[in-house]
Amino acid sequence: MTKVTKLHSEDIRAMRSAGKSTQEINRYLKSVGVNTTLSTIRRHYRERIIHKRNPRKMKQDIVAAIDQMMSQNQKTTVSSVKKHIWRDNGVSVSERSIRRIKQKLGWRYKKNLLRPTIADTDKEARLQLAQKWIDEKEMFHDVIFSDEITLTLDHFSSVCKTERREFEPKRKRCVKVHVWAAISRLGPGPIVIFDRILDRTFFEDTIIRETAAPYIRENFGVHHRFIQDNDPKHTAAGKVIAAEDINWVKTPAESPDLNPIEMVWHELKEYLRIEAQPTIKTELTAAIHKFWFEELTEAKCNKYINRLLEVLPAVVKNQGGYTGM
Repeated sequence: MTKVTKLHSEDIRAMRSAGKSTQEINRYLKSVGVNTTLSTIRRHYRERIIHKRNPRKMKQDIVAAIDQMMSQNQKTTVSSVKKHIWRDNGVSVSERSIRRIKQKLGWRYKKNLLRPTIADTDKEARLQLAQKWIDEKEMFHDVIFSDEITLTLDHFSSVCKTERREFEPKRKRCVKVHVWAAISRLGPGPIVIFDRILDRTFFEDTIIRETAAPYIRENFGVHHRFIQDNDPKHTAAGKVIAAEDINWVKTPAESPDLNPIEMVWHELKEYLRIEAQPTIKTELTAAIHKFWFEELTEAKCNKYINRLLEVLPAVVKNQGGYTGM
């Protein structure tokens, strides 16, 4: 096919205006060396239809009014905006149009980002600790990071098509288990899974005397540091911790970003939700054991501990404030 030039296009329209048929125009084009199709010829002489648009309801003053209303109150509903536009401008605008304008203006629904409230004294303590570890070029080779978490079956819902959804019987009470565990540069440490309340007695006897202390003596000896949060039951067990020759390094309050085991908990939840998907308590307990002894490796623990080397400068940069890490 030969490309129809602008000059040829003018010839096509002139011949069509003179009453020539499409076939006659095609024969002429072939005589001058232009080989094209009948549909192409028709496209060149066909008049363009100009579609008339309805007048726009969304004038700039109305768009500005919507933006102003949303700026004054971000929780303003679409129906309320519609009423205000009708009252102030005398224009009826559909709720669908208002939603479209809100999106174009950048007003979109999103989840609120919550951050912990850190007291000024805790900010100062976080700043000093982070700066101290940076100055000492801390690598945490002798540190044991510990923490507790509560896991429930309600967290691990399954995904199914709407038309094939099967209703499950509602549990009369929430099925949950509590987990205490520790990690270090050596990899995953001891883990305790229980369903009773973690009170002072259980923490002192089962967690400290029977679990943490033997593990620390066997793997670290006297040269170690034990990190946990400042939970009241931890503080109350201070004498027992000292009696077991555990060197407890107290960290500032509201400092989950200074304990890398928090990232282990996140991975554990994702494993239970996506892969294990337990439905009963025994399956939940078995899945936690499998994750801790098979999925969680020494390399992963070291990766999470190395993350602290990025968190510490962020703490200093934010003057001890929230880092989001």
